[in-house]
Amino acid sequence: MSKPEIDEHLWLECQRVIPAQKPARLPADLGTIDGDIKVILVSGRHVKVSERQGKKNHKGDDDFMDFVEGGNGEEDPELCGPKEIVLDADHALDDLAPVCYHEAIERRMMVKYKKEGMTSAQAYKKAHAEVANPSEKVLRLRLLGGTR
Repeated sequence: MSKPEIDEHLWLECQRVIPAQKPARLPADLGTIDGDIKVILVSGRHVKVSERQGKKNHKGDDDFMDFVEGGNGEEDPELCGPKEIVLDADHALDDLAPVCYHEAIERRMMVKYKKEGMTSAQAYKKAHAEVANPSEKVLRLRLLGGTR
């Protein structure tokens, strides 16, 4: 697989919204990225034990136990709104910018793929595996002083 192209503006926005210190109260609105996408810091340990109020998600889950690091409303509309990204405050804040980028680019690509006729499940699988994960890896390597 070739190296993904990073949207440098989006990457800067993701870095900008991550606070230096954890807010005293959660959930906390961190700001907007990618035009009008709201980024919210949440308690992952509370999200994980929450029950879904409606239908199961595209993976067949009826709870949020698979919530790890973050999520977006295109991937999981019951987790947050369609123009929202949630990040887990239970992780180190300096680890969240790559997660924010992962969620933002995954969300952006899911919207594109669904407009092209894919189902939500198909769009998630493609966006997650082919764009979001490889992009997050490149950004994590950058932060570690890697060569990408």
